[in-house]
Amino acid sequence: MKRVHKCSAGWVHHCPGCSAIHVVPDDRGWTFNGDYEQPTFQPSVRLSKPRKQGEQPITYCHYIVTDGKINYCADSTHSLAGQTIVLPPWTDEAFW
Repeated sequence: MKRVHKCSAGWVHHCPGCSAIHVVPDDRGWTFNGDYEQPTFQPSVRLSKPRKQGEQPITYCHYIVTDGKINYCADSTHSLAGQTIVLPPWTDEAFW
């Protein structure tokens, strides 16, 4: 069962923590093990929101995907912070 999808920007997957689609860019140093059913991405993926000029951005989702599991880091700001869950199956309907 496919858990990630390749698009022109990189690899996309559904994030249950954010209830959104996230993109892991394929042109910024991330590696992918090539397994769409049990994906692993290195290094971690950290998404943040900008703040006022000169302030540090706020992390809202930070995770590591290993062997088809998404491990949310403690600095994520959603309810799955600190938890590890199976990456949900990819459906084209989720993207469109």
